[in-house]
Parts: sequence; C-alpha cells; structure tokens
Amino acid sequence: MASEDRTPDPIHDLHRAMVRATALADLLEERVRQLEVWRYQDAKGAEQLHSYVALYERAIERVQKFAVEYARLGLEARMVKLEEEKVNIVLAALQAAFEAAAVPQEQAVAIRTELVKQLRA
Repeated sequence: MASEDRTPDPIHDLHRAMVRATALADLLEERVRQLEVWRYQDAKGAEQLHSYVALYERAIERVQKFAVEYARLGLEARMVKLEEEKVNIVLAALQAAFEAAAVPQEQAVAIRTELVKQLRA
C-alpha cells in the first residue's frame, strides 16, 4: 500500500520507529564491537572518535527517548488492547459465518478453539 493511501496510525508509527531505531542501535553496537580502536589521530595529529562510536551513542539516546515516550503513553497496553479487539472482531465474524452456514455448535466451538490456538502461536 502506498504511504499516501495509508490511514494514519500514530501508535503503529511510533512503535515502528522505535523498532527501527533499536535495530539500528543493534547494528551499530555490533560494528563498534568489531573496532580494534575507538579513537585515532587524523593527518593533522588531532584525536578523532570513530564515526561508528558517535553514531552508536546517538542511536542509544534515540532508543531511550522512544522507550520513555512509549512507556509514558502506555503504548504497550494500548497495542495489546487493539490486538485483543482485532481477535474479537474476527471471532464475531466467524460466529456470524457459522450461524449463516448453520454449522453445528460443537463444530463451531472446535473451530473457534483451534483458531484462537493458531492466532496465539
């Protein structure tokens, strides 16, 4: 779906940005671990910090800011609630389909149970 066609979802967008920032911090952490030296002298003799170290420091700060905002807004609980609501919508639609197709109650229960098990997997 093109970004201009997408319905704005600030909770999802903040979560996605936090996940991306965390992934970048993880990648940079690995690069920093591979460095033999964090500082070096340039051609003029000035001491320089390796750019991976500086980028890693910024990435950690960014992740921290996202985590604080995420916690402040209670987004984890909101996302869990949204997922539960989605499951309830699917189960209600499934129940309506069972009723429309005259599926026996015993079969409907077995199918719903399996669906919930698969959704949790």
